[in-house]
Amino acid sequence: MIIWNTATREAKIIPILMPFATGRRYSGGRMGFGYDLVGDDYKVVKLMVFRNNPHELVSLVYSLKKNEWTWSRSIQDGFGTSVKDESWLVNGAIHWIGRKETDQEQIVAFDLGAEECHWISLPAKIKYDAEVGVLRGCLCVNYISSYEKGDYDIWMMKNYMKQESWTKLYSINTEFFTRPLAARENGQLLLLEYIENENIRLENKDRLYWYDPSSKKQVQISEFMYTSQIVAAKVSMESLVRVNNYPMITGTRDNKPHLKQRNKRKQASQLLYWLPVWPLGLRRTNVLLFGI
Repeated sequence: MIIWNTATREAKIIPILMPFATGRRYSGGRMGFGYDLVGDDYKVVKLMVFRNNPHELVSLVYSLKKNEWTWSRSIQDGFGTSVKDESWLVNGAIHWIGRKETDQEQIVAFDLGAEECHWISLPAKIKYDAEVGVLRGCLCVNYISSYEKGDYDIWMMKNYMKQESWTKLYSINTEFFTRPLAARENGQLLLLEYIENENIRLENKDRLYWYDPSSKKQVQISEFMYTSQIVAAKVSMESLVRVNNYPMITGTRDNKPHLKQRNKRKQASQLLYWLPVWPLGLRRTNVLLFGI
């Protein structure tokens, strides 16, 4: 695993330490990265679910400040085994789209301060095929509301953890899968359009462009051929945080990380392509495109 600061070009390679024998079967392995406001720390999170007990969730958390992995095992009612790869940081928590045993998708949120999971329900109209994201600092989801027409709807949770604050912001008509990355004050959206069908990809390109929902006007920024397939995109802010010197703690500098089991504690006051590379976050806005 690599943590990478795109501004300083500094990177840190961190071995992933597992708390149990690799022979025990598990699924999931979804990862995320974010800043813990409570502990003033950057953390990497890895979630796993054991195949023989889909209610048993194991969380691994790496602390850049302490240079250590901690792990815990908990029982999550209806957690299931289906969590999508893409993760986003909002309000001190990392978010994924997951699916409970009822087969209806919801948002899985891992609070970096409390190091605990909780569920957030999607808008009532969304049952499946949702993607989580962030717009204007708020949690949002987009999904295909009509496959026949190629319509995408974008919803925003204007007040975090308030189900009634879900608001439909945009409906976009597009031929291919589209993911919103950013929004300007004038309503323009930065969109990544990508093609999942390999046969179609041979004749088309992924592209990044600004879109005006009112005029339907598009301003293309870049396009990408199939040979440089885009598998993830993030909006980031530049930072001069030193990856290898983040705040000094005695006994951790230049040492290999160690592993310990997390003790149960009270919840804090506030409420992944493989071998991931995460950027440290941001002041000037950048779009980071990851490809294979």
